Amino acid sequence: FGTDRAAKDLRLAALDLAQEALKIDPNSSTAQLALHAAYWNLGNVEAAFDAAEKGLTLNPNNTQLRASYGARLCLRSEWDTGLGMLREAFAMNPALSDVYRYILFLDRYRSGDYRNALLEASQIDLPRDIFSPVSLAMVHGALGDQSAAQEAVRRIKAMAPDFSDRAIESFQARN
Repeated sequence: FGTDRAAKDLRLAALDLAQEALKIDPNSSTAQLALHAAYWNLGNVEAAFDAAEKGLTLNPNNTQLRASYGARLCLRSEWDTGLGMLREAFAMNPALSDVYRYILFLDRYRSGDYRNALLEASQIDLPRDIFSPVSLAMVHGALGDQSAAQEAVRRIKAMAPDFSDRAIESFQARN
């Protein structure tokens, strides 16, 4: 529609839209979720967490916001609080996106519970998401199943041939 999307940082556009949503409805927990996500993607973790807390104050039953905040707390090594929030969100809404199952996988993986990590990774139904085969490669490698790990690596290479060159950058972009 006459705009050059490449010339504009879409993360900043998302922040502008979230702020506009809050102007329209200052009591919207969904607008706070949008602000939470926008700030997170810009690397402003403190502002992202502030927005999540405000949103949950407005609506403690917003399971999407509860799951997102809990997951991001885990990614910032606040595992006890984050996992509690994430599990509450799944108990309230079992239909949450499988993207949050990555956190449950990571929790099992980081504690060395590889069998249950594999169960968590196997429940993730996001076939076009690169982190699905990454999770499987990690856990199959940890379990010593080289054949399954190599199959997962083949899937990664088929999805993103240059992923090994940008994996660290990709993880850093997610804080």
